[in-house]
Amino acid sequence: MRDMIDERNDRERSSRSIVKGYNVHYMTPEELAEQERQKRQKEEQISAPVLAQEPQAPKEPEIGEEEETASADPVTQEQIAKILGERQEQYNQMLGEIKQQ
Repeated sequence: MRDMIDERNDRERSSRSIVKGYNVHYMTPEELAEQERQKRQKEEQISAPVLAQEPQAPKEPEIGEEEETASADPVTQEQIAKILGERQEQYNQMLGEIKQQ
């Protein structure tokens, strides 16, 4: 909370300060207009209601499409089972090492 002493100190400090030319940026009317436009645009985005989008149900493939998808997939069920089996073995091995310690 500011009191009378703080305000007096600020007035004294500003009365003794020197404004340096390199610290002052004069804005052109175009820059001011652009800044105001951006500010209004930002306020509109904040105040605009967010439209709730309904989640789209996944498209169910037809009988012919399902076969094409399965044949186009290079990973077979055997490869998936092999990879998951290796991961399971590694996991079990790590658990065994931890229990031994």
